[in-house]
Amino acid sequence: MLLAGMHLHLDDLVDSSKVAGLAGTLGVITPLLMGWGICVLFGMPTHTSVFIGLILAATSVSISAQTLMELGILRSRVGVSMMGA
Repeated sequence: MLLAGMHLHLDDLVDSSKVAGLAGTLGVITPLLMGWGICVLFGMPTHTSVFIGLILAATSVSISAQTLMELGILRSRVGVSMMGA
């Protein structure tokens, strides 16, 4: 994560803030709601359904950062947007 952060420039993150914000928001809300909804359909309690939805919403930014660095696309538009999300 430290190396990925050192390769990014703040200006690039600011430029992609709208795309990154939308991707980050949808990347959390969509799996959360889908996980919750499916669990509710199967008759699970609400707190269990929310917990499973949160587990599905969790992402591993460090794995994404390492993959982007290895592919050499960390500073690309897609890479910066993914790291900003």
